[in-house]
Amino acid sequence: MLRERFSASGMLPDVRKYGCTYLHYVGKALSYVLATPSAPDDGENPLTVAFGNEAAPAEQKAFGERFGCMVIDGYGSTETAIALSPDPSGPSSALGLMGEGIKILNPATGAECPRAKFDPVGRLRNGDEAIGELVNTKDMGLFDGYYKDDAPDRLRDGMYCSGDLVYADGDGYAYFAGRSADR
Repeated sequence: MLRERFSASGMLPDVRKYGCTYLHYVGKALSYVLATPSAPDDGENPLTVAFGNEAAPAEQKAFGERFGCMVIDGYGSTETAIALSPDPSGPSSALGLMGEGIKILNPATGAECPRAKFDPVGRLRNGDEAIGELVNTKDMGLFDGYYKDDAPDRLRDGMYCSGDLVYADGDGYAYFAGRSADR
């Protein structure tokens, strides 16, 4: 089922009406749905999985609990240059493990960012130095620019620069921190 236009208040009625077991979302859709008034029967629906990208960990958890489904949030640049897959055995809020050539670089210096350090309750302690831009240092995937735009903000020194801000834990799991344009 594909709606002509997104409706936060129409999500659950559509899921029920069409018997949807899978929901695909992009961007802040989960937060918009969560902003609608809750009802005691929200979990009574056929939905089993919601898959998408850019939902904050708290939103993923709240959506899954409210609607009784598993939420899987992944990362893939539309330009095909970077893809991270969630690891079911890894941290629940991680985008996935960074693969070969995928690094987090300081946008100002180009140096690789140090790994994140957390306090005892899991809050990021060194965000100023650990958060940087997610970059494919190996190649640019299939990306060679945008239509009528050579994309200087994305293609630098033979690397694909995502514009997305992330940090990584000691095991190499990446976590979304925002977009450089939003900072």
